[in-house]
Amino acid sequence: MTSKPTCVVTMVVSLLCLALQSPAAEAKPNAWVTIRDDAFKAADGKPAAPIAGGVVFVNRVNGDVFLSAWNVGVWKSADQGQTFVRVDGGKISGNGSGPFLGNAVDSGFDGKKIAVFNMNNAPGPSGCSLDGGQTWTAFTSVERNWDFGAIEPGEGKTVLGARHEADGLHYSADLGRTWTQLAKSRFHPVVTGMGVFSPTELVLAYRYKIERSSDAGKTWSRVSDLGDCSGPMLTIKGVAYWFCRRGLVVSADKGKTWAVQGVPPPARPIDGYPPCPGKDEQHFVVPTVDGFCETTDGGKSWKFIAPLPEGVHLGDWQESLAFDPLNNLLYVTNKGKAPVQYALGSGAVFQPAPKPAPAPIAAKAPEGAAALDEEFAQLQKSAGNGPVVRVKRLEKAQDFTGKIDDMFERNATPLTFRFTDGANGQPVNKTTAWLVSDQDNLYIAIRAETPDPQKVLTKITERDDDLWNDESIEFCLDPTNTRTQAYFHIIVNSAGVTYDESDSKDLTWNPRLTVKCGKEPGKAWIVEMKIPFADLGIKPDQLNRIWTFNMNRTAYDSTDPSKYEDTAWSPTHAKSSNVPQRFGYLLLEAGNLLNQ
Repeated sequence: MTSKPTCVVTMVVSLLCLALQSPAAEAKPNAWVTIRDDAFKAADGKPAAPIAGGVVFVNRVNGDVFLSAWNVGVWKSADQGQTFVRVDGGKISGNGSGPFLGNAVDSGFDGKKIAVFNMNNAPGPSGCSLDGGQTWTAFTSVERNWDFGAIEPGEGKTVLGARHEADGLHYSADLGRTWTQLAKSRFHPVVTGMGVFSPTELVLAYRYKIERSSDAGKTWSRVSDLGDCSGPMLTIKGVAYWFCRRGLVVSADKGKTWAVQGVPPPARPIDGYPPCPGKDEQHFVVPTVDGFCETTDGGKSWKFIAPLPEGVHLGDWQESLAFDPLNNLLYVTNKGKAPVQYALGSGAVFQPAPKPAPAPIAAKAPEGAAALDEEFAQLQKSAGNGPVVRVKRLEKAQDFTGKIDDMFERNATPLTFRFTDGANGQPVNKTTAWLVSDQDNLYIAIRAETPDPQKVLTKITERDDDLWNDESIEFCLDPTNTRTQAYFHIIVNSAGVTYDESDSKDLTWNPRLTVKCGKEPGKAWIVEMKIPFADLGIKPDQLNRIWTFNMNRTAYDSTDPSKYEDTAWSPTHAKSSNVPQRFGYLLLEAGNLLNQ
């Protein structure tokens, strides 16, 4: 499905870590080192409980480092991570597995106002500080499972928070003393970011749009088609900043209009993370799949400054990043791991390892069953743990009936979906897919099991509308196997309504899809779809054999739309399905070009 919100810092972006041997040791330039547990001293001088997970935040004004850790509260270091002391007075803790995208927030850029959004379990809830983390006030509990939030900059008292077990968004006008739950609209499954300009002026970011409210969240209107703006909005000198795959996203009129400022970083940004602010409004650090990138000119240009920590699991739960521009330090936390630190500088320049040049494309692919067997074996070997499927070529396809026609069951390998984020276990709502092709079209069938197909959430009726708000199936197709954002994206609901876009999020791309839906009473809803190769920009004599491909299902609870189950054929190990590096492979028997 879409990029689901998660747990972080407004000055934050999230990730993972390694191991340093002494908390008192100086940070080693150009190397990740671990801050050990004995850097955290309790009031009696004894080591605190093990510190793992949580989120890290840096006051860019004075370099103070804060770590909001589950079970053990908010901790502060005034010596660049050498030692930490607890500063929340026992008021903040948030036991539990934690939120995903934005656990601590500073909206003011001056380091004075910090809000922490935890699980709201014992021994302490979420809360905020108005004096740079010296003293803290707990929010009134609204039970559990904050995912992330935003707080009004300056002297304002407005707070927004998203919860993934409570059907959406909560609003407070008095710094969390009292809360109002806004109209139930399944905010959590689709919201990727949020921000507060004033008590009445609010913004929400979704996968494909930004919405604005001027009446404290009673009504919302679409103000931008920019998508995947992530986490708590950052406000600097009255200008709002977010970050997405296109780069910095900026508004200078309190969210009425938004525009991309500058250019994207040189590698794909990691979905789900806001920009880390630096020395001024021109200075930001962001994570990409190839390492951390920095701009000092407001996004006009970017350079790599640090690698990702070794073994980092991008887009997972309970991660965060903070940047200290005074001391040129990066901090990263991750689920179940000790925090790590990276010292920039010493003249060393980080450059990501060069990617191997793509293999040349043969004029014609070898023919015959033996050649296909060899290609499939090689593709399975190169894919590692990623899924691969061989798509049989049919001489003549059957007409659709919406009942999983035997054309699929006789000729295709059944493909099952697993949890998108890579979690173990069996999904409650089983999903099975079949793929075949002829020389001109790709054919896909889906059986989406559910106890009562008549109650499947299906409200969208217009093509290219916000179809991710319905129970739906998504298809990501890259016939060129580039593993970049240059793929075609199709979504379909149980009524056969479709959303389709090209790699540049161009909604004018309207392929000539043939879609047939049906229902098996008490068992499942069905989708059968035909996708013409020509509408994917493929000429008959230039059909690549190897494609990058994925399928994703969002299954909503028919009795509680705030609850959903997100599954995929090729798990992306993230809360977002937009991770082409983790898509699976198709080997098309109909292909006549041997690409790699």
